[in-house]
Amino acid sequence: LPDGINNTLLKLSLTFGGRTLDETTAIMHFLKERAGIESFVFTAFAPFGKAKLYKCPTFSSPFQFFDNYSISVSFEEVPN
Repeated sequence: LPDGINNTLLKLSLTFGGRTLDETTAIMHFLKERAGIESFVFTAFAPFGKAKLYKCPTFSSPFQFFDNYSISVSFEEVPN
């Protein structure tokens, strides 16, 4: 068995594509306000489809083209 407690926490790399400027602005504002430190509830995709606490230490939003943005995030599960 791995050493220590909380050794099976999820780390997710996700991309939210095809977002409008308004959606991208809202998502980026949400992530910036938490500054990679404050946790939030997120429900991951199957088979991890349970609502858990995550933090987002890194994120970016490269410009694709007019009103079509992509947001790349890295979520790390936070132990309860």
